[in-house]
Amino acid sequence: MSAHVTDRRFRLSWSGGTTTEEHDMTSSTERPRWQRSQQCSGGSCVEIAKVGDRYLVRDGKNPDLSPLSFSADEWFAFVQGIKHDDFRFE
Repeated sequence: MSAHVTDRRFRLSWSGGTTTEEHDMTSSTERPRWQRSQQCSGGSCVEIAKVGDRYLVRDGKNPDLSPLSFSADEWFAFVQGIKHDDFRFE
């Protein structure tokens, strides 16, 4: 999935498919307030922001690239997976 953010609109494109969603953020004048983990050292971390009802994730080394965008349900499922140690790569 990729996202493109311009002013108050962002477009989601799903790789391998033709579905494109466009979400209007005009009801929110909120600008992303990017946050990093307290464990982050240097600039090699992902950054997270919440705008409206969307959670945005971007590469801290390349902040000008379009962020990924997730719904609250998607974000919650991801966070729960981390808390339950579901993402073990051995």
